[in-house]
Amino acid sequence: MVDYAGKKLHLTDPQSREIRPVEFFVAILPCSQYTYAEASFTQQTPDFLHCLSNALQWFGGVPQAIVTDNLKPSVNRSSKYDPEINHSMADFATHYDTAVLPTRARNQKTRHWLNRR
Repeated sequence: MVDYAGKKLHLTDPQSREIRPVEFFVAILPCSQYTYAEASFTQQTPDFLHCLSNALQWFGGVPQAIVTDNLKPSVNRSSKYDPEINHSMADFATHYDTAVLPTRARNQKTRHWLNRR
């Protein structure tokens, strides 16, 4: 399972003291809770696929399926039944001989109920 975590974090350059926002990528093997995390400057496709590749290398293998949220770097069009995976993610999955399973899009009733909790 892969996604970017909540709010942006910030890195500070030790020399210039410039503060730069970063995205926080997280990959987890859900049964073992084995987790990989990495900061990237964007959530764009090159950064996403780089982080995902690093995660697979760190895990030391490739799962049968990668479950993603409906992130732009992996899904062109979300759908409850037939999401459209973008070409870069499809090529990545073919290269690593794995499947990509985007999560199902929530309907408005579910979203409203979750926001009330």
